[in-house]
Amino acid sequence: MTQEIQGRERRRVPRVMFPRAITYEPGVLPKRGHLLSGKRLHGFLMNISNGGICFRSKHRLQTKMVLKVSLPMNDISPVAPTLAQVVWILRDPKRKEYRTGLKFII
Repeated sequence: MTQEIQGRERRRVPRVMFPRAITYEPGVLPKRGHLLSGKRLHGFLMNISNGGICFRSKHRLQTKMVLKVSLPMNDISPVAPTLAQVVWILRDPKRKEYRTGLKFII
């Protein structure tokens, strides 16, 4: 489910702006084989809440896909790995990238 970016707010839990680089490892993409499976990819965290995150990336993921995400909690601590599931994807044609919403599953 890829949509164009729109200004409509649908969040239930307040999010905190937390801009920083992240890495993530996706599972297998159906219909595309193992193109991204097990590869460490880079994205940019936009915001975070108790329930999940929103990040930008050049890669189009798919809803329901599970990712291993490494989140740096501050500038000096090690990253905190977690698992999260893709809930939504928005295509940003101006920036030629995707915004992806994840919900934490552990």
